[in-house]
Amino acid sequence: MSRFPARPVLDLPLDECSGPLTGPPVTVDPDSTLAVLIAAQAGCTPGATAVDGDDGRLTYRELDERARKLAGRLAAEGVGPGTVTAICLPRSARLVTVVAGVLYAGGAFLALDPAQPAARLEYLLSDAAAAVLVSTGEILRELPRSGGRRLDLDLSDQGVTAPVSPAGPRDLAYMIYTSGSTGLPKGVLLEHSGACNLVTALAPELGIGPGTRLLQFAPPTFDAWVWEVFTTLTSGGTLCVPEAGNILVGRALSRCLSGREVNAVLLPPSVIATALS
Repeated sequence: MSRFPARPVLDLPLDECSGPLTGPPVTVDPDSTLAVLIAAQAGCTPGATAVDGDDGRLTYRELDERARKLAGRLAAEGVGPGTVTAICLPRSARLVTVVAGVLYAGGAFLALDPAQPAARLEYLLSDAAAAVLVSTGEILRELPRSGGRRLDLDLSDQGVTAPVSPAGPRDLAYMIYTSGSTGLPKGVLLEHSGACNLVTALAPELGIGPGTRLLQFAPPTFDAWVWEVFTTLTSGGTLCVPEAGNILVGRALSRCLSGREVNAVLLPPSVIATALS
């Protein structure tokens, strides 16, 4: 706390902080990837609930098994280190599983929102040059055609599998696009090393661990989605995924928090205010 609480923050010198600006250093295995961290957590707490979604509940063991199975299918489609796989699914436990499958296959994921305009989706698919597009048959029929292959999740059990090529810490973990409010959307590429550093540092700062039930609030096209999902799944918590299309503000948010027994959230102050009013 400052010795001058009435002064604007921008007018305060840095030495007005009563404590250090950063916490103690966080040790991260330099060889870690998001897939390695999730698999390690599955080995530590296999029976704990990893994802509690409107479309089903998965233990860490089930999430790990399903991700590994899908990874073999994706590898047969050419997914591996350095490739981008687009995933177009609504907010769901299934989306989390598919993202984990892409990471287990060594690829990088690009999350697309099927509710976004077709023109934006067409541009993103073209600009990202995604090797594979993963979705359900119903959604795939509505999406614009792109140069990459398509994997219909409704038929994914019928395909061949191949050995996976695990990613390394300097390989791509995911790709995300800016809004495009100042022009065309711009793709940003993130490596595993940075993502692992982030989630490993966030978990103790936010008190996330076994027993935590964290609300999955952010759209998958936002960086905050990455923070919510991987900080939870690499620390033994439960990711609570509400129904897709449910606008979580006001009473709807309050009902979701109580109904899902959520005890941790990452929300903008303006959203929190609606639940309190």
